[in-house]
Amino acid sequence: MTSPVSSVARPPRTARDTVWFPLSVFLGVAMVLFVTVQVSHDHFTAEHRPMPGELSTLGHWYSGWMVFDTSWYVYIAQHGYDAQQEDLFDAGEQSAIAYFPAYPLTVRAVARLTGHDYGAAAMLTTFLCGLAFALLFWRWCRDRLSPAARRTAIVLLLVYPYAWFLYGSGYSDAFFLAATISAFLLLDRDHPVLAGLLGFVALAARPTGTAVLIGLVAVALERRGVLTRDPSAVGDSGGWWARERARWHFRSDRFRARDAGVLLAAGGLLSYMFFTFTQFDDAFAFATVQKAPGWNQPAGFHTWLKIGFFGHLVHDSPSFSLRLVVQALLTLAFLIGSVLVLRRLGWGYAVYSVAIVALPMLGTADFQGMGRYLLGCFPVFAVAGDWLAAPHRQMLRRGAVIVSAISLIALTSLFGRRYYLT
Repeated sequence: MTSPVSSVARPPRTARDTVWFPLSVFLGVAMVLFVTVQVSHDHFTAEHRPMPGELSTLGHWYSGWMVFDTSWYVYIAQHGYDAQQEDLFDAGEQSAIAYFPAYPLTVRAVARLTGHDYGAAAMLTTFLCGLAFALLFWRWCRDRLSPAARRTAIVLLLVYPYAWFLYGSGYSDAFFLAATISAFLLLDRDHPVLAGLLGFVALAARPTGTAVLIGLVAVALERRGVLTRDPSAVGDSGGWWARERARWHFRSDRFRARDAGVLLAAGGLLSYMFFTFTQFDDAFAFATVQKAPGWNQPAGFHTWLKIGFFGHLVHDSPSFSLRLVVQALLTLAFLIGSVLVLRRLGWGYAVYSVAIVALPMLGTADFQGMGRYLLGCFPVFAVAGDWLAAPHRQMLRRGAVIVSAISLIALTSLFGRRYYLT
Protein backbone atom coordinates (compact mmCIF):
# COMPACT_ATOMS: atom_id res chain seq x y z
CA MET A 1 0.00 0.00 0.00
CA THR A 2 1.40 3.40 -0.91
CA SER A 3 1.20 6.59 1.09
CA PRO A 4 -1.37 9.26 0.21
CA VAL A 5 1.25 11.65 -1.13
CA SER A 6 2.97 9.10 -3.37
CA SER A 7 -0.29 8.39 -5.22
CA VAL A 8 -0.73 12.00 -6.38
CA ALA A 9 -0.85 12.22 -10.17
CA ARG A 10 2.34 13.65 -11.64
CA PRO A 11 1.85 16.91 -13.52
CA PRO A 12 3.13 17.23 -17.10
CA ARG A 13 6.74 18.33 -17.34
CA THR A 14 7.79 21.64 -18.84
CA ALA A 15 11.10 23.04 -20.04
CA ARG A 16 11.82 24.48 -16.60
CA ASP A 17 10.85 21.24 -14.86
CA THR A 18 14.18 19.54 -15.49
CA VAL A 19 17.32 18.92 -13.47
CA TRP A 20 18.90 21.96 -15.09
CA PHE A 21 16.76 24.29 -13.01
CA PRO A 22 18.06 23.26 -9.55
CA LEU A 23 21.54 22.80 -10.97
CA SER A 24 21.66 26.31 -12.42
CA VAL A 25 20.19 27.87 -9.26
CA PHE A 26 22.67 26.04 -7.04
CA LEU A 27 25.69 26.97 -9.17
CA GLY A 28 24.53 30.58 -9.51
CA VAL A 29 24.09 31.01 -5.76
CA ALA A 30 27.40 29.23 -5.15
CA MET A 31 29.30 31.70 -7.36
CA VAL A 32 27.78 34.67 -5.54
CA LEU A 33 28.58 33.23 -2.12
CA PHE A 34 32.15 32.27 -3.00
CA VAL A 35 32.83 35.85 -4.13
CA THR A 36 31.09 37.15 -1.01
CA VAL A 37 33.22 35.06 1.34
CA GLN A 38 36.46 35.87 -0.45
CA VAL A 39 35.88 39.63 -0.49
CA SER A 40 34.56 39.70 3.08
CA HIS A 41 37.43 37.61 4.45
CA ASP A 42 40.14 39.57 2.64
CA HIS A 43 38.89 43.14 2.97
CA PHE A 44 36.52 43.48 5.95
CA THR A 45 37.18 43.44 9.68
CA ALA A 46 36.72 40.12 11.46
CA GLU A 47 34.76 39.79 14.69
CA HIS A 48 36.91 36.97 16.13
CA ARG A 49 40.55 36.04 15.70
CA PRO A 50 41.38 32.61 14.24
CA MET A 51 41.72 29.75 16.68
CA PRO A 52 45.26 28.55 17.43
CA GLY A 53 46.59 26.37 14.63
CA GLU A 54 43.68 27.08 12.28
CA LEU A 55 45.60 28.90 9.56
CA SER A 56 48.58 26.55 9.77
CA THR A 57 46.27 23.61 9.17
CA LEU A 58 44.19 25.12 6.39
CA GLY A 59 45.08 26.83 3.12
CA HIS A 60 44.64 30.55 2.65
CA TRP A 61 42.43 30.92 -0.41
CA TYR A 62 39.53 29.11 1.25
CA SER A 63 40.20 30.03 4.87
CA GLY A 64 37.13 32.29 4.86
CA TRP A 65 35.01 29.15 4.73
CA MET A 66 37.09 27.12 7.18
CA VAL A 67 36.17 28.77 10.48
CA PHE A 68 34.97 27.74 13.94
CA ASP A 69 33.92 24.04 14.10
CA THR A 70 35.56 23.23 10.76
CA SER A 71 38.87 22.91 12.58
CA TRP A 72 37.45 20.03 14.63
CA TYR A 73 36.27 18.18 11.54
CA VAL A 74 39.58 18.69 9.73
CA TYR A 75 41.46 17.53 12.82
CA ILE A 76 39.45 14.29 12.97
CA ALA A 77 40.00 13.75 9.25
CA GLN A 78 43.76 14.10 9.76
CA HIS A 79 44.32 12.48 13.14
CA GLY A 80 41.16 10.72 14.20
CA TYR A 81 40.11 10.62 17.86
CA ASP A 82 43.68 10.40 19.10
CA ALA A 83 45.27 10.47 22.56
CA GLN A 84 45.27 14.26 22.61
CA GLN A 85 41.49 14.35 22.27
CA GLU A 86 41.17 11.69 24.97
CA ASP A 87 43.30 13.78 27.31
CA LEU A 88 41.17 16.86 26.63
CA PHE A 89 38.02 14.87 27.34
CA ASP A 90 39.42 13.45 30.58
CA ALA A 91 40.39 16.99 31.66
CA GLY A 92 36.82 18.20 31.11
CA GLU A 93 37.79 20.43 28.18
CA GLN A 94 36.43 20.75 24.65
CA SER A 95 37.28 17.70 22.55
CA ALA A 96 36.70 16.39 19.04
CA ILE A 97 34.71 13.56 20.62
CA ALA A 98 31.68 15.87 20.38
CA TYR A 99 31.74 15.49 16.58
CA PHE A 100 30.47 12.35 14.87
CA PRO A 101 32.78 10.51 12.43
CA ALA A 102 30.91 10.01 9.13
CA TYR A 103 31.71 13.41 7.60
CA PRO A 104 35.40 13.66 8.64
CA LEU A 105 36.00 10.08 7.51
CA THR A 106 34.59 11.02 4.11
CA VAL A 107 36.81 14.11 4.05
CA ARG A 108 39.79 11.85 4.77
CA ALA A 109 38.92 9.73 1.74
CA VAL A 110 38.39 12.77 -0.50
CA ALA A 111 41.74 14.20 0.66
CA ARG A 112 43.44 11.52 -1.44
CA LEU A 113 42.13 13.40 -4.47
CA THR A 114 43.31 16.80 -3.21
CA GLY A 115 46.90 15.88 -2.41
CA HIS A 116 46.04 15.51 1.30
CA ASP A 117 44.88 19.10 1.46
CA TYR A 118 42.20 18.50 4.07
CA GLY A 119 40.72 21.98 3.90
CA ALA A 120 40.15 21.63 0.16
CA ALA A 121 38.78 18.12 0.73
CA ALA A 122 36.28 19.45 3.29
CA MET A 123 35.10 22.15 0.90
CA LEU A 124 34.81 19.72 -2.01
CA THR A 125 32.88 17.22 0.11
CA THR A 126 30.46 19.88 1.31
CA PHE A 127 29.96 21.36 -2.15
CA LEU A 128 29.23 17.99 -3.78
CA CYS A 129 26.95 16.90 -0.95
CA GLY A 130 25.11 20.22 -1.05
CA LEU A 131 24.58 19.84 -4.79
CA ALA A 132 23.41 16.26 -4.30
CA PHE A 133 20.96 17.38 -1.61
CA ALA A 134 19.52 20.06 -3.90
CA LEU A 135 19.05 17.62 -6.79
CA LEU A 136 17.57 14.94 -4.53
CA PHE A 137 15.19 17.44 -2.95
CA TRP A 138 14.10 18.41 -6.45
CA ARG A 139 13.45 14.72 -7.16
CA TRP A 140 11.64 14.20 -3.83
CA CYS A 141 9.31 17.11 -4.61
CA ARG A 142 8.38 15.74 -8.04
CA ASP A 143 5.82 13.27 -6.68
CA ARG A 144 4.31 15.82 -4.31
CA LEU A 145 4.23 19.31 -5.84
CA SER A 146 3.20 21.05 -9.01
CA PRO A 147 6.04 22.31 -11.26
CA ALA A 148 5.58 25.90 -10.03
CA ALA A 149 5.53 24.82 -6.39
CA ARG A 150 8.61 22.66 -6.89
CA ARG A 151 10.56 25.54 -8.43
CA THR A 152 9.52 27.82 -5.58
CA ALA A 153 10.50 25.21 -2.97
CA ILE A 154 13.99 24.63 -4.40
CA VAL A 155 14.65 28.37 -4.62
CA LEU A 156 13.50 28.89 -1.03
CA LEU A 157 15.83 26.10 0.08
CA LEU A 158 18.88 27.35 -1.82
CA VAL A 159 18.52 31.01 -0.77
CA TYR A 160 17.52 30.22 2.82
CA PRO A 161 19.49 32.66 5.04
CA TYR A 162 21.67 29.87 6.50
CA ALA A 163 22.07 27.89 3.29
CA TRP A 164 25.77 28.73 2.95
CA PHE A 165 26.42 25.46 4.77
CA LEU A 166 25.42 23.71 1.53
CA TYR A 167 28.06 25.40 -0.60
CA GLY A 168 31.51 25.38 0.92
CA SER A 169 31.86 25.38 4.70
CA GLY A 170 33.72 22.61 6.49
CA TYR A 171 30.66 21.56 8.50
CA SER A 172 28.83 18.22 8.24
CA ASP A 173 25.40 19.67 7.40
CA ALA A 174 25.40 19.09 3.64
CA PHE A 175 26.74 15.55 4.08
CA PHE A 176 24.04 14.77 6.66
CA LEU A 177 21.29 16.22 4.48
CA ALA A 178 22.34 14.27 1.38
CA ALA A 179 22.29 11.00 3.34
CA THR A 180 18.97 11.87 4.99
CA ILE A 181 16.97 12.71 1.89
CA SER A 182 18.50 9.71 0.08
CA ALA A 183 17.12 7.48 2.82
CA PHE A 184 13.61 8.91 2.44
CA LEU A 185 13.72 8.63 -1.35
CA LEU A 186 14.69 4.97 -1.09
CA LEU A 187 11.88 4.36 1.37
CA ASP A 188 9.42 6.06 -0.99
CA ARG A 189 10.47 3.51 -3.62
CA ASP A 190 9.93 0.60 -1.24
CA HIS A 191 13.58 -0.10 -0.37
CA PRO A 192 13.44 -0.04 3.46
CA VAL A 193 16.72 -1.91 3.94
CA LEU A 194 18.64 0.50 1.70
CA ALA A 195 16.86 3.38 3.41
CA GLY A 196 18.03 2.03 6.75
CA LEU A 197 21.61 1.85 5.51
CA LEU A 198 21.54 5.48 4.36
CA GLY A 199 19.94 6.34 7.67
CA PHE A 200 22.90 4.60 9.33
CA VAL A 201 25.19 7.09 7.57
CA ALA A 202 23.02 10.03 8.64
CA LEU A 203 23.01 8.96 12.30
CA ALA A 204 26.77 8.50 12.16
CA ALA A 205 27.08 12.14 11.05
CA ARG A 206 25.45 13.94 13.99
CA PRO A 207 23.68 13.08 17.25
CA THR A 208 20.42 14.77 16.27
CA GLY A 209 20.28 12.33 13.36
CA THR A 210 18.06 10.27 15.64
CA ALA A 211 15.26 12.33 14.08
CA VAL A 212 15.97 10.52 10.81
CA LEU A 213 15.34 7.17 12.46
CA ILE A 214 12.09 8.48 13.96
CA GLY A 215 11.03 9.86 10.59
CA LEU A 216 11.86 6.70 8.66
CA VAL A 217 9.81 4.60 11.07
CA ALA A 218 6.87 7.02 10.89
CA VAL A 219 6.89 7.22 7.10
CA ALA A 220 7.23 3.43 6.79
CA LEU A 221 4.20 2.92 9.03
CA GLU A 222 2.18 5.48 7.11
CA ARG A 223 3.08 3.99 3.74
CA ARG A 224 1.82 0.58 4.81
CA GLY A 225 -1.30 1.94 6.42
CA VAL A 226 -0.27 0.34 9.70
CA LEU A 227 -1.47 3.39 11.61
CA THR A 228 -4.42 5.22 10.10
CA ARG A 229 -6.80 7.92 11.27
CA ASP A 230 -10.53 7.90 10.53
CA PRO A 231 -11.87 11.45 11.10
CA SER A 232 -15.47 10.18 11.13
CA ALA A 233 -14.92 7.76 14.01
CA VAL A 234 -16.29 8.90 17.37
CA GLY A 235 -15.76 7.26 20.74
CA ASP A 236 -18.70 6.11 22.82
CA SER A 237 -17.74 8.14 25.86
CA GLY A 238 -15.10 10.38 27.36
CA GLY A 239 -13.64 13.70 26.32
CA TRP A 240 -11.51 14.84 23.42
CA TRP A 241 -8.70 12.39 24.14
CA ALA A 242 -11.03 9.37 24.15
CA ARG A 243 -12.65 10.46 20.88
CA GLU A 244 -9.26 11.08 19.28
CA ARG A 245 -8.00 7.64 20.27
CA ALA A 246 -11.09 6.11 18.68
CA ARG A 247 -10.15 7.66 15.35
CA TRP A 248 -6.74 5.95 15.19
CA HIS A 249 -6.47 2.34 14.09
CA PHE A 250 -3.41 0.09 14.29
CA ARG A 251 -3.29 -2.62 11.60
CA SER A 252 -0.40 -4.94 12.43
CA ASP A 253 -1.36 -7.27 9.58
CA ARG A 254 -0.20 -4.67 7.06
CA PHE A 255 3.34 -4.60 8.43
CA ARG A 256 5.96 -6.58 6.49
CA ALA A 257 9.07 -7.99 8.09
CA ARG A 258 11.45 -6.27 5.68
CA ASP A 259 9.97 -2.89 6.60
CA ALA A 260 11.98 -3.26 9.80
CA GLY A 261 15.03 -2.58 7.62
CA VAL A 262 14.66 1.11 8.44
CA LEU A 263 15.78 0.24 11.97
CA LEU A 264 19.28 -0.33 10.59
CA ALA A 265 19.63 3.43 10.84
CA ALA A 266 20.01 3.10 14.61
CA GLY A 267 23.37 1.41 14.00
CA GLY A 268 24.94 4.75 13.05
CA LEU A 269 24.43 6.10 16.55
CA LEU A 270 25.00 2.80 18.36
CA SER A 271 28.30 2.16 16.59
CA TYR A 272 29.70 5.53 17.67
CA MET A 273 28.45 4.96 21.20
CA PHE A 274 30.22 1.60 21.22
CA PHE A 275 33.42 3.26 19.99
CA THR A 276 33.37 5.98 22.64
CA PHE A 277 32.59 3.41 25.34
CA THR A 278 35.56 1.23 24.40
CA GLN A 279 37.93 4.17 23.87
CA PHE A 280 36.80 6.66 26.52
CA ASP A 281 34.73 4.56 28.96
CA ASP A 282 31.66 6.69 28.23
CA ALA A 283 29.06 5.63 25.67
CA PHE A 284 27.62 9.17 25.79
CA ALA A 285 30.95 10.98 25.62
CA PHE A 286 29.65 13.17 22.79
CA ALA A 287 26.99 14.50 25.19
CA THR A 288 29.20 14.56 28.28
CA VAL A 289 31.75 16.83 26.59
CA GLN A 290 29.06 19.46 25.99
CA LYS A 291 29.58 20.49 29.64
CA ALA A 292 33.10 21.69 28.82
CA PRO A 293 33.92 25.39 29.42
CA GLY A 294 33.17 27.36 26.28
CA TRP A 295 30.29 25.11 25.28
CA ASN A 296 28.50 25.00 28.64
CA GLN A 297 25.50 23.07 27.34
CA PRO A 298 24.98 20.06 29.60
CA ALA A 299 21.70 18.18 29.33
CA GLY A 300 19.25 19.47 31.91
CA PHE A 301 16.66 22.09 32.68
CA HIS A 302 19.11 24.98 32.27
CA THR A 303 19.55 23.97 28.62
CA TRP A 304 15.99 22.81 27.99
CA LEU A 305 14.42 25.97 29.42
CA LYS A 306 16.82 28.19 27.44
CA ILE A 307 18.09 30.04 30.50
CA GLY A 308 21.26 30.87 28.58
CA PHE A 309 19.20 32.44 25.81
CA PHE A 310 17.61 34.94 28.16
CA GLY A 311 20.98 35.56 29.82
CA HIS A 312 22.47 36.53 26.45
CA LEU A 313 19.59 38.92 25.79
CA VAL A 314 20.30 40.68 29.07
CA HIS A 315 24.10 40.69 29.15
CA ASP A 316 25.39 40.48 25.56
CA SER A 317 25.55 43.02 22.76
CA PRO A 318 22.43 43.84 20.74
CA SER A 319 24.16 42.40 17.66
CA PHE A 320 24.71 38.99 19.24
CA SER A 321 21.26 38.99 20.83
CA LEU A 322 19.67 39.71 17.45
CA ARG A 323 21.37 36.64 15.97
CA LEU A 324 19.87 34.45 18.68
CA VAL A 325 16.41 36.00 18.39
CA VAL A 326 16.35 35.43 14.63
CA GLN A 327 17.22 31.75 15.09
CA ALA A 328 14.60 31.39 17.84
CA LEU A 329 11.93 32.88 15.56
CA LEU A 330 12.96 30.62 12.69
CA THR A 331 12.68 27.63 15.02
CA LEU A 332 9.15 28.65 15.96
CA ALA A 333 8.25 29.19 12.29
CA PHE A 334 9.45 25.72 11.31
CA LEU A 335 7.53 24.11 14.16
CA ILE A 336 4.39 25.87 12.93
CA GLY A 337 5.27 24.77 9.40
CA SER A 338 5.15 21.17 10.60
CA VAL A 339 1.37 21.59 10.94
CA LEU A 340 1.20 22.40 7.22
CA VAL A 341 3.33 19.32 6.55
CA LEU A 342 0.74 17.23 8.40
CA ARG A 343 -2.07 18.57 6.25
CA ARG A 344 -0.21 18.48 2.93
CA LEU A 345 2.25 15.56 3.11
CA GLY A 346 0.85 13.29 5.82
CA TRP A 347 1.65 12.50 9.43
CA GLY A 348 4.85 10.53 8.70
CA TYR A 349 6.76 13.52 7.39
CA ALA A 350 5.12 15.72 10.02
CA VAL A 351 6.62 13.50 12.72
CA TYR A 352 10.02 13.78 11.05
CA SER A 353 9.68 17.57 10.75
CA VAL A 354 8.89 17.99 14.43
CA ALA A 355 11.71 15.64 15.44
CA ILE A 356 14.37 17.27 13.25
CA VAL A 357 13.53 20.65 14.80
CA ALA A 358 12.85 19.55 18.39
CA LEU A 359 15.96 17.42 19.00
CA PRO A 360 18.58 20.12 18.26
CA MET A 361 16.34 22.69 19.95
CA LEU A 362 16.48 20.66 23.16
CA GLY A 363 20.26 20.39 22.88
CA THR A 364 21.01 24.10 22.62
CA ALA A 365 20.81 26.49 25.55
CA ASP A 366 20.39 29.63 23.45
CA PHE A 367 19.16 28.63 19.95
CA GLN A 368 22.65 29.16 18.55
CA GLY A 369 23.11 26.86 15.57
CA MET A 370 19.39 26.31 14.98
CA GLY A 371 19.55 28.32 11.75
CA ARG A 372 21.59 25.62 10.03
CA TYR A 373 19.91 22.69 11.76
CA LEU A 374 16.59 23.79 10.25
CA LEU A 375 17.94 22.97 6.80
CA GLY A 376 17.14 19.36 7.68
CA CYS A 377 13.43 20.19 7.82
CA PHE A 378 13.06 19.91 4.05
CA PRO A 379 9.31 19.05 4.14
CA VAL A 380 8.64 22.56 5.48
CA PHE A 381 10.48 24.07 2.51
CA ALA A 382 8.25 21.94 0.27
CA VAL A 383 4.96 23.08 1.81
CA ALA A 384 6.19 26.69 1.92
CA GLY A 385 6.92 26.48 -1.79
CA ASP A 386 3.51 24.95 -2.40
CA TRP A 387 1.77 27.73 -0.46
CA LEU A 388 3.72 30.58 -2.06
CA ALA A 389 3.33 29.19 -5.58
CA ALA A 390 -0.33 30.18 -5.72
CA PRO A 391 -0.85 32.81 -8.48
CA HIS A 392 -2.44 35.33 -6.11
CA ARG A 393 0.69 35.20 -3.89
CA GLN A 394 3.11 36.24 -6.63
CA MET A 395 4.20 39.46 -4.91
CA LEU A 396 4.59 37.70 -1.57
CA ARG A 397 6.62 34.96 -3.24
CA ARG A 398 8.99 37.42 -4.88
CA GLY A 399 9.35 39.37 -1.65
CA ALA A 400 10.15 36.22 0.33
CA VAL A 401 12.80 35.11 -2.14
CA ILE A 402 14.41 38.56 -2.35
CA VAL A 403 14.52 39.06 1.43
CA SER A 404 15.86 35.56 1.96
CA ALA A 405 18.53 35.94 -0.73
CA ILE A 406 19.72 39.28 0.67
CA SER A 407 19.84 37.77 4.16
CA LEU A 408 21.85 34.82 2.86
CA ILE A 409 24.45 37.09 1.27
CA ALA A 410 24.67 39.26 4.38
CA LEU A 411 25.06 36.32 6.77
CA THR A 412 27.54 34.60 4.48
CA SER A 413 29.63 37.77 4.50
CA LEU A 414 29.55 37.82 8.30
CA PHE A 415 30.48 34.14 8.41
CA GLY A 416 33.50 34.83 6.19
CA ARG A 417 34.48 37.57 8.64
CA ARG A 418 34.34 35.14 11.55
CA TYR A 419 31.15 36.42 13.10
CA TYR A 420 29.81 33.71 15.37
CA LEU A 421 26.60 32.54 13.69
CA THR A 422 26.74 28.78 14.14
